[in-house]
Order: sequence, then C-alpha cells, then structure tokens
Amino acid sequence: MKQSLLSTIRLRHFTLCFLTLLMTFSLIAQEEETPVFKAVKANNLKEVKRLVESGADFQTGDMWHVEPVELAVSNYYKDIALYLLQKGATGRNGFYDACEKNDLSWIEILRDYGFTDSEAVLAASEYGHLNVVKFLVQEGFSVNVSQKRKPGLFRKYYISPIEAAVMNNHDEVAIFLVRNGVKIDEAVNFAFTYKRDELIKQLLPLGADANVVFIRAIKESNQSIAALALSSGATKSAVDEDGKNALLLAIENGDQLMIDYAIRELKLDVNSVSAANENALMLACKSQNLTLVTQLLDQTANLEFENNLGETALFYANRNDNPALFDLFLQRKVNLDHADHTGNTVLLKAASLNKSERVKLLIDRGANCAQVNNDGLNALSYLVEVNGAMVDVPLTEIFLGKGLSINSCGKSKETLVYKATLAGNLQLLEWLRTKGADFNPKNSSGQRPKCKNPQIIRYLLENGADVNAVDDWHATYMCVALELQDFELAQYLISQKIDLEQACYFDEPVLIKAIEKKDLPFVKFLVENKADVNVIGYFDRNAAEYAIKTEYQPVIDYLKTKGAMTPEERNVAVMKRLEETKQLNEFLNAKNTAAVLQVLRKYPDLPLSPDEQKKMASLAISASSLDLLQIALETYRFDLNQPVNFQKQSLLFLAVQQSNKDFTMLLVNKGADVNLEDDFGKKADDYATDKEIKKFLKEKMK
Repeated sequence: MKQSLLSTIRLRHFTLCFLTLLMTFSLIAQEEETPVFKAVKANNLKEVKRLVESGADFQTGDMWHVEPVELAVSNYYKDIALYLLQKGATGRNGFYDACEKNDLSWIEILRDYGFTDSEAVLAASEYGHLNVVKFLVQEGFSVNVSQKRKPGLFRKYYISPIEAAVMNNHDEVAIFLVRNGVKIDEAVNFAFTYKRDELIKQLLPLGADANVVFIRAIKESNQSIAALALSSGATKSAVDEDGKNALLLAIENGDQLMIDYAIRELKLDVNSVSAANENALMLACKSQNLTLVTQLLDQTANLEFENNLGETALFYANRNDNPALFDLFLQRKVNLDHADHTGNTVLLKAASLNKSERVKLLIDRGANCAQVNNDGLNALSYLVEVNGAMVDVPLTEIFLGKGLSINSCGKSKETLVYKATLAGNLQLLEWLRTKGADFNPKNSSGQRPKCKNPQIIRYLLENGADVNAVDDWHATYMCVALELQDFELAQYLISQKIDLEQACYFDEPVLIKAIEKKDLPFVKFLVENKADVNVIGYFDRNAAEYAIKTEYQPVIDYLKTKGAMTPEERNVAVMKRLEETKQLNEFLNAKNTAAVLQVLRKYPDLPLSPDEQKKMASLAISASSLDLLQIALETYRFDLNQPVNFQKQSLLFLAVQQSNKDFTMLLVNKGADVNLEDDFGKKADDYATDKEIKKFLKEKMK
C-alpha cells in the first residue's frame, strides 16, 4: 500500500512537471509569434490586410520558423494564403496538408506558386482523393514514397500511398496507383493483409501473378480467392518461396479446411516434399493439430525420413512446446539417437532449448547421454551454457552418473565453476569441488570469471585458480582488492605471489590504479610489497607522472622517497650518475678506497668493465677492505681464481704477499684455489712469509 501510494505521488509529480514544461514552451512560442502570424492563426483576413498594409513583417512566423503563408495553407485558410502569396510571401511548406483536402483547383493554384512535397501522393491517397492523385501523378510526383510515422515515443512504422489507399478502402485510388508505377505484387500483399477480397479480384486481371495470389490465399485460408486464382491461370501445384505447395502449407498451419481442399479438390499428393525436403509429417509438427499429426504418423511408413539438414520428424516435434505432440512420437518406434548433419540428436537439441523435463524424459526412454555433436558439445554442455548457475543440479547428477564431465561447457568455454563464480554462488562451488571440477576456469578468450567476492576469490585460489588471471575487463584480483579496499585479501594475494606489475584495464598496473584513486595506504602497501615504483601505464606514463597528474601531494611525496621519478627527473639523475661514476676509474687508480665505496654503494647496479672489477678486487685486498671485497664477490660475482695482474696472480697471491691472514683464510674458504701457479711457476704458499699462513696453505694443499 505504501509503495503504491509512493508510485502515485511520483506519477503525479512527473505529470505536473511535464504539463509545466508544455505550458512554458507554449508561452515561449506565443511570445515568438509575429503580429501577422497571430492574425493568420486567428483566421482574421481583415487584420492580416491591415498589418501588411501598415508595413508589418509577413515573412517571419513563429519560433519553429513556420511562415504566416505556410500556416494559412496548412489550415486551409485559402483567402489569407492567396492574399499573402499575391503580396510576395515566400514560404512554400504546407502542400501536404493541402493535398488532404479534395480541392483540386486550390491545389492547382498552389502548384502554380511553386508549392511541392515529395509525399503529396500519400496525403491524397490516404483520404481517397482520386482526382488529386491523378493531378499529382501528372505533375510528376512519385507514387512509390514511404513516410515514417511514430505513434509512440519508441514506436515507429512506415506507410506508402498504396497501403494507405488499400487500408482505407479506396479501391479506385489503389487501382490507379498500380497502373501508374506501384508494383502489383505490393498491392496484392496489402490487399491480403487488410482482407480486401474485392480488390484482389480487381488486381488479378491487371497482371497479378495468379500463382502468388493462389499461394497467399492458401496461407490465409481463403478458398474463394484460391479458386479465383486457379481460374485466372494459377497451377494447383504452385509452390511458395520455400518450395511448399498448397497441401504442405495447409498442413504446416494445421488448417483442416485447406487440407481437405488440397487433397479432395486439388488432388495434391500427401507424400510431396518442400525444397528443404520437409515432408507432411514434419510440417504438421509445427502446428498444434494433434489429430493431424496422429493421422500422418499412422500414414508415414518411414519415420526416419530426413530433410536437407539430416533432421527427422522427431526433431520438429521436439521444437514444438506441446508435450502431448512429442509423446505421440515416443509411442512409436522412433530412433532417439538419430543425429542430424551437425551431429545433434533430439536430446542435444532439447538441452540447447533448455527443455529440462524433455531431457529427463528422453533419458528415461534410453537416449544416449554421451552423444557429442560436431562441435564436441554434449547435452550437459548446453544446459550449462543456457542455465549457468541456475542449472538443474539433480539433472546434472544424472549426467555425471552417465559419465559426462563436470567440466562440460559450451562454445564460450564457461564451465559450471565459471558460471557459479559469476553468480557468486559459493554453495554451488562447494558442491562442484566434491565432484572434482576444475577450479581454474577460463572462457574462450582466456579470461577468468568476474568476481568481487573475497571469500569466493580465496576459495578459487585455494582450489587451484590462477592468481594472475584477469577477467573480461582485464582486472586482476589485486585490482579487485583495491576496489574493495580489502587489505586482508590483498595480503593473501601477495602470499600467493601475485604479479603486481601485471596491467589491469586500460593497461594500468594496480599501483597506478591506487595512485589515481589517491589511495595512499594502498600505494604504501603495494610499494612495501615490492611493487615497482617506476612502473609504466597508459601512453607510457610512469607512476610518478600519474601521481603528479592527481595533484595529491601525500602520494607524490611518498613515491619520491621510494625512488619514483618522472622521465625528466630520471634524465637529471642519469646525468648526475654519469658525472659521479665517470670518476670511479680515477678513484681506483688512486686507490681511494673510501671514494670507491661511496660510488658503489650509491649505485649498486653500476656496470663495471672486467678491468675495473680487477682493480676493485685488488684494492679490496691491498686496503684490507672487507666491505669492498664483499661488493666484489656478492654484487659482481668476481671469480676468485682469475688473474688480477701481469704475473697472472689471483687475489689469494696478493693476500699472502701482504701477510693478511684473515683475508687469506676468507678467500680460501670462499673457493680460492691454493694450487694455482703464477707465471713464475710458484704457488701462493711460496710467497708466504707468515708461518701461520704458510702452515694453513700447506694443510689446504694436501
């Protein structure tokens, strides 16, 4: 009651607003009307003359640019219109309205003044003004025009002069139009549509195709016109565009009157077929005439007769929604597993039409559930495709018991898991898991189902779904977490090793999406979890550029602290780096350990030439710099056994010569070869002056 009252109030409010709007437009229109226009509107010839003689503007009309003379012509104010035309009025619209009046002399005057309208014949035809139609045709106006009409806001239709004449019983006009350019088949069609038998009789002698009239008469169950067409030259064996003769058409329509007429009077063979090789039994299944179908079933010897598509009559019965008609076939010995040229049986067709009860009936009658068509689809595939998460679970259980796969799907490749995810049906997903369903569903485009339910997302991932899959909007699961502001889901996705650099919709990774949302907490979360702060998005803009575009300073400042830079800032940084790294070789030659360390720590990814690496490693030994040695070994993976000087001595030789026991032991423990010889054929221990070092090396050489 409350809802009904609310709806009534809203309707009244809308109506009031609409009427107010109309009144406003009406007032504006009146204000825009010139004095002459208002006088014409009032059909006041005297006032029109007074205004014109006093010099008033008689060419300008209203806000819709309708001129005074056009208004006069449209409203059939002949005296005013003629006066204004004689005074030189230039407007020439309104001729269509004039042609609706049966005033030929007035129309001739307007033509002399140059009035015209491409649809004028329609106006005269609709009102049955034969003399006007004749005059217009003589003047060269087309009889084959079409006018769009809109009876409602979202409705439209088209009407032609011949249809207007036929529907309004203006036979003389219709005949004249046919004799002057309208196709006679078009006239015949409208005559049948509006049940104008008398007009059809007049059209036949004018050259109407008697066979066309005969076939249409059979379709319309019009025996008298059919007989007239036969007497006018039609053949009783005539067929329509689908190759169906009168008997087949009557059977298809379930029209017993025409069936009797075709058999008894026309003597047509009940065994005839259409161009598509459809027999009488097939076409009878399109009707609701159970008596006819029963009769033909008893008369048809071959129930497995096929049409051009490989379908039997059973396929036609299957398409009929009347279960009683289908039962008539099941009572006979028909082949339920007959497949058409596409490999479909009636079971597959019933499934594709979502006829669950019929599917169950066919299964009970022994239809083959394992049948697949030429596309590799089975009955369950169709039921899943049509019903999605609303699939009949008990029926699905039956199919599973018959050996069909729980992952059956249609051409879209959307399985039940896919459909259940789309529908947010966790209960169905849990049931599907017990049946061994694949929980990494992708459609034919390789996309995962759209899902914004954190619980279902976790359930999918826990059961094998691809954490980096994207939906049809190219949204990743992390994009979903961002949209939902669900940090718990986001953290779970991180634990599942989701790719944070993968682009979402519009080719923008999730970090950029968070930046655009000005979501500082999520930006921080992503960066702290190793999201690339210089990631590239749409139009090759990077994260820093997106942040600047948002003008949200907290995000801009945070990203800068994490190394995010615009291309311009990066260019400046690169130039600065070049300047600083250019001095590295000088520092190495000068054996300035502190300066070398400062550069390498500032630019840990700085590429070094093999010669620079040797100098760095040698400096680490000579300066006893464990930090520098660590950089050489861990960052640059320096080979401990490669020669570092012209004597082909490794770092171990240098450490021994410096009597650096700690470095000697460290290098050996890191894999330095104690048995290497230099260019003098000596080993590292040969250079040892420290007894402990020598003893250590000797033990390692054993």
